[in-house]
Amino acid sequence: MQIFNFFLLLWVLKLLVYKPLLAFLDKRADSIQNNIKETEANKKEAQEILTEQKEVFVQARLEAKKIREHVEANSQQERELTLAKTEDAAKKIIENAKKEIDANLVEAQKVLLKKVGATSILLAEKILKKNLNTEENKNIIKTYLEEEK
Repeated sequence: MQIFNFFLLLWVLKLLVYKPLLAFLDKRADSIQNNIKETEANKKEAQEILTEQKEVFVQARLEAKKIREHVEANSQQERELTLAKTEDAAKKIIENAKKEIDANLVEAQKVLLKKVGATSILLAEKILKKNLNTEENKNIIKTYLEEEK
């Protein structure tokens, strides 16, 4: 009888508990499988995003390098252009200064020539007025030159 009761209990448990327990376990297994698939999909998506971000980062670095090289090239050109302009301006200033010096020199020569001419005429007048001998002429010239200093 105990054996019969035992089998009866097993049969009742099978009808009442076993099917719902199997259904619960199957449902739980499906849920775990879905979670695993979802996790793998998320992992794959994260890996793709990471790869894309790495590519974007590499592209950004390359672009930054190109921009830096471009800026350096432009600054070098600007430096060379500024240097050339400065050299041209310096040459023009030097050229203008030379022209001005030459003009002043010519003017000074003209003034000196006029003064020498006037002095010569004045000395000649004095010499002619006195009509003296050569020794006296030399003394007059020497005296006049000392006065002019």
